[in-house]
Formats: sequence, C-alpha cells, structure tokens
Amino acid sequence: MRMTAWGPEYIRRKIVAETVNILIILFLVLPVLAAVFGSLQTERALLQDYLNPWPKEIIFDNYRWWLTGSVEGTVYEKSTFLLDAGSAVRLFRGSFLNSIVVSVAVTVLTLLFASAAAYAATRVPVRWPRYLMIINLVSRMVPVFVLMIPLFVVLRQWGLLNSRTGIILTETGFYLPFAVIILASYFQSLPHELEDAARVDGCDRLGALFHIILPLSTPGLMACGAIIFIFSWHDLFIPLIISPKSETMTLPIIMASLVRSYSVPYASIMAVCIMTLIPTFVLSLLLQKYVVQGLTAGALKG
Repeated sequence: MRMTAWGPEYIRRKIVAETVNILIILFLVLPVLAAVFGSLQTERALLQDYLNPWPKEIIFDNYRWWLTGSVEGTVYEKSTFLLDAGSAVRLFRGSFLNSIVVSVAVTVLTLLFASAAAYAATRVPVRWPRYLMIINLVSRMVPVFVLMIPLFVVLRQWGLLNSRTGIILTETGFYLPFAVIILASYFQSLPHELEDAARVDGCDRLGALFHIILPLSTPGLMACGAIIFIFSWHDLFIPLIISPKSETMTLPIIMASLVRSYSVPYASIMAVCIMTLIPTFVLSLLLQKYVVQGLTAGALKG
C-alpha cells in the first residue's frame, strides 16, 4: 500500500526525520556554543560552575589578551600562564599567518595536480587510469602516522624540516588522493559532447581541460578547495612532526601547546579555538552553494 501525501504515515516519518536532524545539529553545534560561552568568562568562574556554561558576567579579556598581548588589568596579570604576553602575541600572529600561507598553498597545489589527475582518469581512453584510481583509493586507507618516520628522514635529507615548504609539500601529498576522488566524480558528470566539439575545432586535451572542463567545474573545484583548506587549516599532526619550531608553528600547534600537565587554561583555549574556527566558518558560509553542488554532481548523474 502506497503512502499518501500528508497521510498519517507520512507525517509520522516526517516528524521522526526532522527530530533526528535536529538532534544531529544540536550534537554538532552545542560544543561550539559551549566554547563561545566559556571564552566569555573568567577562568575561576568557568571552573567554579563548569556544568553551567552560561556566563554570569561576560568579559572579553581572553580575546583581548591574545589579540593585543596586554595582560594588565586582566585575570592573567598575576597568574603563571604558559606564555608571557609578548611571546603569546608573537606566536599567535605568526602562527595565524603561517596557517594562512600553508592552507592557501596546499589548496592551490592540490587543486592543480588533482585536476590533471582526475581529468586523465576520466577522459583518457586507456586502461591505466582505472588502476590509478584504485591505488589512489587504497592510499587513503594508510594511516598518516605510519608514514611519518620515513617522511621525516626524507625531508631531513632534502633540508625541508622546520620550514613551511616541508609542511606544504607533505600536506599536498596526503590530501591529493582525496581531491582526485572528488574531482574525478565531478568530471565524470560533465557531458563529453562539449569537449569533443572543442577537439574537433583543433583544441588539444590540455586546452580542453583549461578552456572547457575547468570552467564548467567551478562548483566542484570550489567544493574540493573548501574541503582541502579546512583539512589543512585544522591539521595538527603533520605540522607538529615536520616543523615544531615557533617560527613555523600553525594555529593547531599553538592550541595544543597550551595544554600542560600542571595547568590547563580552559577559557583561553576556548577563545583561541573560536578565533581559529572563524576563517573556516566564514569560508563554509560563502561557498556553501558550491560545496553542495560540487559534492552531489557525480551522485546525481544518470
């Protein structure tokens, strides 16, 4: 018996689906809200009533301390914190710049190489691209920490340790298989007729890639770029192993360094977490339409 529109069975399933959707959203959003509320109160107030994250008194000292480096008149003026004010500002601003440079470079390089690889896997009429995609998928199943020791040795021989170049090359190599899978699915959804027409007019494969495929793949490129940028922005393990020096630290390393065995400044960590989330949150909002189109194009084909 078919379920009629707006019947009792339809309404019941609709309520169940919406309830599950709301629960999932709350599961994802509540930790972020708790971090926002925790960053707007003093360390003492947060620890005294940690079960109630709602601040009794809203302050911005945690943000002001990181952004200006001035602890005078704040709750940290007479406290033994992990870093002094000058070092904190130097490391935070420098790590923010390092994160921007690394994430943008990794995103651009990954999209460049992944576009060429995905085009070859979906358009070149030979058998080896299929094996390339299988190897590409298997490489995503290898844990990162398994490869860190040989990678560390190779980068040391090349003189790329403790440098942003080493981080960029390493992250590009690890994120490239994931980007190839996304772009290959999107390229496969594009019609072959436009490319064939361009080939008839004298356009070679490289020209077809840059003049036909890539302009039509803007949603897919935007989606893939946003995902790779977010991965690189929040990556801790690779920068921590490759380049732990203060001059090349990224934001995740700064946050991890705040946790010590004898003290954990929860309020300040929450403030840094919120400031770190802002760029990726804004990027996700701006590219939301492209991300949805890019990730669903291959699934909706045919």
